Amino acid sequence: MNYRVGIFLLCCGIVAVACKTNKVSVNSSWRAVRASTSTSNSADKCFLTVHDKAGLSYIYNPQLFKGDWLAHLGKTLCWDFLVLHDGGLNEPIAPRLVIYSGDPMNPTAAAVFTASNNTAMKGQWVHVCAPIERCSGNQLPSNAQGDWTMKSGATANDWERLLQQVSGIRFVVDVTSAPTEVFGFDNIQIR
Repeated sequence: MNYRVGIFLLCCGIVAVACKTNKVSVNSSWRAVRASTSTSNSADKCFLTVHDKAGLSYIYNPQLFKGDWLAHLGKTLCWDFLVLHDGGLNEPIAPRLVIYSGDPMNPTAAAVFTASNNTAMKGQWVHVCAPIERCSGNQLPSNAQGDWTMKSGATANDWERLLQQVSGIRFVVDVTSAPTEVFGFDNIQIR
């Protein structure tokens, strides 16, 4: 199953898809924690824009990507990422994605995919794909674009349990102490 996220509108703290992308129309919801969202349009792209606020900020989707990800082994979770304002960091930013089990604000298990070679400078879109694979020994999956990490002490069994019970995904939008970061997200899909 492929998921694709297109244009977004903010309504009561929930971001909902408002149109069809070139592949599929998806009814979804994104929620913002200490962040705000809006729709941005450029000549060739319409996308979700996320504005950082004070405190740890992120957006999450508890519906679209929920389920047993063992059914997606061998696939990737991909997205496009754009830095519109870097909060004064003035250096590349590594896109980060979190998958979690349980409550998004206090998950029972979580893993972070941090892009390594697909960092974004202000104004440049990058395409990132996180592998959905089993561990190799005790090593979490990785690819040329980055790697997954879990809290210290987590095992391959913890990763396997998380994949079986993914409650949703989160995108971290807080990279500096200044609450001024603005990022774009588009084409979020498992493929």
